[in-house]
Amino acid sequence: MNYQEEIVVFKNDRIGDLMTSVPALRILIKENKDKLITIFLSKINHKIRFLFENENVNIIITDYNPSLKDRLLIITYLIKKKISKVFIIRPKNFFFYLPLIFFLKKTKFYGLCVNDKGNYKRPNTLLRKFLFKKVINDRNTRLIRPTRKQLQIDLVTDKNISKITQNEFNLVLSEELKNILPKSYCLIHYKHLMFDNLSWGREGLDKIIKHLLLNFTNVILINDIDRNDDNNYFRNRYDWYDFKSKKKNFTSKNILYFENIDGIDLACCINFSKITIACHGTITLLGDILNKPVLDLFYCSIKNKNDFYRYKNSFHEHVPNNNNYKFIIPKNDIKKTINKMNFALKNG
Repeated sequence: MNYQEEIVVFKNDRIGDLMTSVPALRILIKENKDKLITIFLSKINHKIRFLFENENVNIIITDYNPSLKDRLLIITYLIKKKISKVFIIRPKNFFFYLPLIFFLKKTKFYGLCVNDKGNYKRPNTLLRKFLFKKVINDRNTRLIRPTRKQLQIDLVTDKNISKITQNEFNLVLSEELKNILPKSYCLIHYKHLMFDNLSWGREGLDKIIKHLLLNFTNVILINDIDRNDDNNYFRNRYDWYDFKSKKKNFTSKNILYFENIDGIDLACCINFSKITIACHGTITLLGDILNKPVLDLFYCSIKNKNDFYRYKNSFHEHVPNNNNYKFIIPKNDIKKTINKMNFALKNG
């Protein structure tokens, strides 16, 4: 199709940050079917592109931190193309100089801006004047504020939209998942840093899984990619399948470890699980986008009042707005945390 207009979106950041942008991107694509939507993604987050790919979507991949070559590519692209709107939803300073550079071209720029402590502003007040429309993620406030997801929705549309529904996604199981995925299971993500900070270790994970099996027939375990020590430990303890090497070891156990799972396979595992349990981040945000049951282990290390407000602010920035989302704040005492989890699971 020969599109007469083009919209550009800058979103070349991390996977977790991209998750909060997916609803806005899908709305933008749906409301502009007659326009080409070009989205700049990073080498880190482009594996999640399947959540918003469409026939009118063009993907360009750059570095997470745009190199000089990337910046020249972006500037040249904006010069050569007939672009009506540009959405800056990765608030990086370089992108906010573009409205100034292309002021005479009459392209409309929309931006997600950030306010933070010490009167910090990104971009500064002067550059904000060159934005046709802006929303502000005010991290300096102690009040309840719109989530980053909702701010981006407000940026791309004037309609009153709070969320998208799971049935808008068409996630198809790969053949390998069809052959190994249990019919009924709970999914849990082992995040080494959180388990280590809480002094739980892998032994704490074993205790949690033991209790989960009282409520679920099967448990699927996933891990941070490239954690070799953990991978070896889990391979020796549970049934496993490696999505990178395609190797496996099945002995008919009801605990299955998925190594190196990502992209659409990870989304499908979350989509078909009875509930997903994970430390706050990419996994919980993806579960929210799919509108699937999630138990978020929202880890906090609060030592003073500033820590309290920092975590409170972060929670309001990211908290999902759907009835399937539940959270607990885990404690160093693993037994108390398991009791909290059991209560949340039974009252889900």
